[in-house]
Parts: sequence; C-alpha cells; structure tokens
Amino acid sequence: MSTNRLGLPMVVSTSGARLRAEPLRRVDLVGRSASRVDENWLQRLIDEAPELLPVTAIDSRVQGPLWPLGREVATASGPIDNLLIAQSGHLVLVETKLWRNPQARREVVAQILDYAAQLRSWTYEDVEALWQQRDGAGASLYDRVAPEESESEWVDQINHRLAAGEMVLLVVGDGIESRAESLAETVGGHPAMQFRLALVELQLYEMADSSMLVVPHTLAKTAEIERATVRVVYQEGSRPSVAVDVPLPDKRGKAAGGARVTLDAQSFFDQMESAGPQGSAAALVAKELLRQVESHEELVVEWTTAGFAVKTLDPVAETKLLSLIVVQRPHYFYVYPPWLRNQIAERWRDTELAERFAGRLTELAALHGGQRNGTQVSLALSSLAGREASLVSSLAELVAEMRRAAEQLSPS
Repeated sequence: MSTNRLGLPMVVSTSGARLRAEPLRRVDLVGRSASRVDENWLQRLIDEAPELLPVTAIDSRVQGPLWPLGREVATASGPIDNLLIAQSGHLVLVETKLWRNPQARREVVAQILDYAAQLRSWTYEDVEALWQQRDGAGASLYDRVAPEESESEWVDQINHRLAAGEMVLLVVGDGIESRAESLAETVGGHPAMQFRLALVELQLYEMADSSMLVVPHTLAKTAEIERATVRVVYQEGSRPSVAVDVPLPDKRGKAAGGARVTLDAQSFFDQMESAGPQGSAAALVAKELLRQVESHEELVVEWTTAGFAVKTLDPVAETKLLSLIVVQRPHYFYVYPPWLRNQIAERWRDTELAERFAGRLTELAALHGGQRNGTQVSLALSSLAGREASLVSSLAELVAEMRRAAEQLSPS
C-alpha cells in the first residue's frame, strides 16, 4: 500500500463551538476489506463517472467533458478496459489494474501502448460505430458531444489525432507509484506517437454510510517536447536569414506576447494570405484582433488547426474556459451562443444566466455586423476592419459582467 503523500482525508463536523475531525479509513485493496472492489468495479466507476479522470491536468490539449465509448473494446492486441472521447476529439484509453499480481506491473504499460498503436489505424467511422453500439438512441456522436467546431472539422481533427497517435493513455489503479520510475524507459520505443501517458492512483476511503470516497492522484506522466519551426529565407545578393520560432509559454500557458502560440498560427496566416486580396485583408484583421486581445488579461487565445478562438477563464469552474468568438479559415468570424449557454448552464447551474449571456453574445456580434444563420452569427472577417478594438472591448465588458454575476451566485 502506497503512502498518501497528500495527507489523511478527514470528515469534519461541528458540535457546538468545537470542530470534530475523524480520519477516513483507507481501503486496503489487497485485503478482505476490498472484496467488493475489483477491476470490473473500477471499469464501471470510470464508465459511469468519467469526470474523475484528471485528463486536462495530464494533457492541456484535452478539453472535457469525457464521453464513454465502451468497456472491453476489442482490438487486435486485446480488449481496452475503458475507451472514452473528449469534447476536444482526443481518445482516452484506460487500463485498470489492481496490483494483486506483481508481474502485471511491468506489462501493463506496454499493453496499453499496443492498444494505442492499434487505434492509429482507426477512422472516425470506427469511433461513431462504437458510439452507436453503446448509445442506440440514433443521435450521432457529434450531436451528443456538441463540440465547438463544425462537424466536418471535428471529424477531420479526430482522424488526424488517430493517425498521429495523439491520445491520452491512463493506467488507473492502486499502489502503482513503485513503477513510476520505469515509465520513460517503457515508452521510449514509440517516438512517432504524440500520446501522453500517465499513471493515476485511485485512493479509496470508506465513509460511515458504507459509501466510498475516491481520490484520483496522478503519480507520473510523460512530457512532450515541442519542436521549433526553422525558416531559412534566401534573397539574391545577400546572406540567407534564419528565423527560429519557439513557443515559450509563461506559467499560465500564455506566450510572452499574451496570445497562446502554436505551430498552427503561421500556417493559418500563410493560408489566408495565399487566398488573394480578400485573404490578405482578412489576415490583417485577424492579426489586429490578436493584438487587441493581448491587451486584455482576462481573454485567452486558443489555436486549432483551422484558426483560433477567443475564450475566458470560467469564474465558477476556474480550470475551464468559456467560449466567446471564433476566427476560422478561409476568412470569417463567428459566434455560436449555444456553446456559452450550455457551458454556463452546466457549470453554474443557472439557466437564466446562461440564456442572458448567450443573448448578450448574440447582440454583441450583431452590433459589429454579424448576420444570423440559425443560431450562429457570422460575417466575413474583412468586414470587421476598423472595428477590431470595439469588438474586443465589448468582449472584455461581457466577461466583466459575467464575473460580477458569478460572484453573486449562492454557493452550491
């Protein structure tokens, strides 16, 4: 049994003017007290409560919520204990392991890597088929997950991530920290895959009413080295110039200039500018929008392969973001208020505020020239020329209004 380095969980109650603290008893997963906890129980727990998996802390590219695709999912290398998909389109593979068999400790990491290698040959159609087999209600996975991207873009992202091996692999169980030091050695033979792998210990404690407190604890995770972009420019009659672009985020994950930078940014602008005069005009507006956003600490830029989104930290769920606007190739700007409405309704538990701020976002976009197309409000990016500062200031005012409203919410 591993030592709980996070301290002993306590149940604290008030009796008169005094506090009474009672320590919870850690469940020994090898002893008789764990008779009702086995690997099947862990699989059910993850399938029915996937939010206990700390995937965003393991890989910041992965944005929840998580949607279970199935248990004991068949592959040529064997069944995956739990397979899930994040709203960001990343697959999450989980192997559950109770270390009653010491020999299994070394084998499980290699096993989950084999499963990940098998999934690289999958396509979105395979993922959709799993969803239909599980859900059976006829709604597509896209409709159920409701990601921020269009359906075609989301499907393309999933296909790209599958082919690149960009997924999260989790070994979830008890007492696994004694093998954490061999993690890097085990994964070293898979340099072509862009996965993140982590060991997650579930610490279980018995409550007085026979229910169980589950505390997830990330023991070790792999890191990814982000490569720089090197540009060599030759000009006749002069020496070549060399530029090296390396993202250098600060402690908040933002680059020194303020906007989040990835290698998608330069590609995005290159593609816009190659589309002729309209694309060049749109690129100028996009760059000015980014410059304006950088002056507002409360606004965050997130890049995707198709463009960027402007978001803000959720004042209620501070590890998550609220979606505001999207700039996307070839050259347009849009807002999709249902994203904001659903995020606020789910996290704040207040449908009135959700509707109010979704409506405010719609009004803001329309005020700056946006045209309604169903629930989406969009316009050609070049049409925003000269109004970039006004748009971003309006977004900042909306964020301030949301923060004030959040402060008035009663504690749940």
